[in-house]
Amino acid sequence: MRGASRLRDSIGIRSFLNSAVDLSRTISESMKVYPGDPAPSLTRISSIEKQGLNLTRIIIGSHTGTHIDAPLHFLPTGKGADRVDFRLYCGEAMVLDFSHKKLGSAIGSQDLEAVSDRIRANDIVLFYTGSSKSKADQKRFSYLAPSAAKWILEKHAKCVGTDSLSVEKFGSRTFETHKLLLSNGVGIIEGLNSSLKQLVGTRVFLITMPLKVEDCDGAPSRVVAMPLARSR
Repeated sequence: MRGASRLRDSIGIRSFLNSAVDLSRTISESMKVYPGDPAPSLTRISSIEKQGLNLTRIIIGSHTGTHIDAPLHFLPTGKGADRVDFRLYCGEAMVLDFSHKKLGSAIGSQDLEAVSDRIRANDIVLFYTGSSKSKADQKRFSYLAPSAAKWILEKHAKCVGTDSLSVEKFGSRTFETHKLLLSNGVGIIEGLNSSLKQLVGTRVFLITMPLKVEDCDGAPSRVVAMPLARSR
């Protein structure tokens, strides 16, 4: 009986993993980065032909591609990426569709009231905005207004994620949305890829693995989602 139970569990886990969707952007020298961030540099410093092995020097910013924002990003005494519990970015998540809104516009609390019944305490809330499919998403991307951040706090969600390059309006000088979320222990994942569209309306199990970089304000991350159930 125990063997049969283990076999069923193993088959279930394999099926679960086979349904996984990779939500991470590929890091390349031609990728889009937030204006002012360093462009990635990938240099082959050793090759199989010359040295017997391939080895690449990778130079990237801490917020390159798909990444998490550590509290230290905006809070002087906040934790760095190496000290934030990675489980903050893992767990059940609901994927919401806001791609109907014009790119560059705010998602506010009034937009979120219509989906209020889909969000549970301790959820991760993922926003598909369509920004990841836009050629202009370096500046004209949809973002979370401070009222949306307050709504997230009221719903007791533990983390938010977006396919935009930032949860904040481009050009903000107050960074109110970031500060509201981070100062209240809410995780932030930015720069998810356009595959998030496949999961709209779906409850998923999200796994996010940030690089463990000492005392750093953010960290590039591999993010995958496994569907649990489709909502209405």
